[in-house]
Amino acid sequence: MRIAIPSVTSRLHEGVLTVLLDAFGDVDLEFTRRTLTRSVAPGVDLLLCRGTDVPRLVSLGVADVGITGYDMAVEWSLALGTELDIRSLAPARTSFVTYATVQGREVHRIYTEYPHLTKAWAAGSTEHAHCETVVLHGSSEGVIRVDEQSAGVLLVTSGRTSADSGLDLTIPLLETDAVAVRRPGHAVPLGKTELETRPVLPLPSFVTG
Repeated sequence: MRIAIPSVTSRLHEGVLTVLLDAFGDVDLEFTRRTLTRSVAPGVDLLLCRGTDVPRLVSLGVADVGITGYDMAVEWSLALGTELDIRSLAPARTSFVTYATVQGREVHRIYTEYPHLTKAWAAGSTEHAHCETVVLHGSSEGVIRVDEQSAGVLLVTSGRTSADSGLDLTIPLLETDAVAVRRPGHAVPLGKTELETRPVLPLPSFVTG
């Protein structure tokens, strides 16, 4: 069995290690940037990759189960048009996806790292349905600030970065707790963690609606 997890450079990595220790007990989880795979139990290998790629690898069958953020599970479910079995691994809290802009601004452009999630959210909003969506990788708070017709859908660990960039309207859209993702009907376990007992997380209501 192969388990896809975020690499050491990911903001999710530390929380994922806690999940793996619970799942497999006292195992060696020391990774480096050059570590690509690691055997943690007989017949069980970890595959390190970008957190954004975890749901994609699971959907393709390259990995049997993956651990990533709920935000990535939602984004790639929409991008691939493929239903994923998403199970909560809380309380491994990571951060929030938020909508941020300047109070009173007339918004016509939204910068985001989540194009499919953003378009689904905007489509259900009379205020934002007309907005152009621009995909921007990395920190976009500064860009939002200088573009006087913009807002953004951001991943933040606190409100400090937005506040420092002069963004004074920040609305949480969804939490990004760590989740396990599997293909539907592919009931593979996660070590000692019984995924069948973990809550199923559906897609957000603004996506399914």
